[in-house]
This record gives sequence, C-alpha cells and structure tokens, in this order.
Amino acid sequence: MPRGMSSRIRLLDDAAMSRALQRMALEIVERAGGTSRLVLVGIQRRGVQLADRLARLIEAAHGPIRQGKLDITLYRDDLSAIGPRPVVGETSLPPDIDGTIVTLVDDVLYTGRTIRAALDEFADFGRPYFLSNSSRRLLGAAEPPMGMQRIEEISHCGSF
Repeated sequence: MPRGMSSRIRLLDDAAMSRALQRMALEIVERAGGTSRLVLVGIQRRGVQLADRLARLIEAAHGPIRQGKLDITLYRDDLSAIGPRPVVGETSLPPDIDGTIVTLVDDVLYTGRTIRAALDEFADFGRPYFLSNSSRRLLGAAEPPMGMQRIEEISHCGSF
C-alpha cells in the first residue's frame, strides 16, 4: 500500500456503492453500444466478484450477457518473484471472442501491470473488436496508467 494511506477508509455507504456500481454497469453497456457483443471478463480474484455483480445489474436491465474469468499469474512481469510454484486460478472465456467488445474488470488499478498482463494473456485467446477496463479503485497515480479512458474511483466500502 502506498505510503501515507491508511489501510481502510470507508468513503461510501451501501446505498452509495450501489449507485456507483449502477453507473459503472450503465457506462459499460453504453460504451459497448448494447449487450449483443459485450463480454465481461473478471480478473482473478476480486475482479471476478466485481464482474459478477456488474453482470447481475446489466442482466436485470438488458438480459443475459457473456462472462469469463482470467487468471494472469503466468503472464505477470514479476512471475520469478512469486516463487517456483505459483498458484494459478481458473481462466475460462466464452468461445469465439473474436469481434466481441470485452470489458476487463478488476477491483484496483494502480500501475497498470495487471491490465498489461491481462492484455498479454488475452492475445492468446482471440481478437476482440475492442477491449476496455473497468476498475473499482484507482490507487496512488495522479493519472490513470496506460491511457485508460475513465475509471470509476471508489474506495473500500465493504465486501462485494
């Protein structure tokens, strides 16, 4: 955790968090031009939980959407620092992601290293039409890394 930041500060109550997630879900659908080509992909661990919650909100308004999960462990640039036997989680993506509009979902965006690893891994699975990122919290950086268009900035306020 960056220096000077306390470990937990509650900025949003449950109602405010629900509104923020509703805004994120709406913005994801708007950016994708609807849900017909939309695929939400959660980055293991907490990004999967956030993607599930966003998917429920989107499906309540627009019907079923495709989802997946991505474990970026073997694509990390610090893999050698993790140890000789890294714990690898599940990666499961819908078949035929070529031409889809994929939103990568993670709970925190700090330096962009996780998103970079996710993009590297995603290239092994297909060629989506468009990839975007949706994160719950931006830590430390004055500007979003890697030119991310918009990030919903929400600090910790309980579990998903």
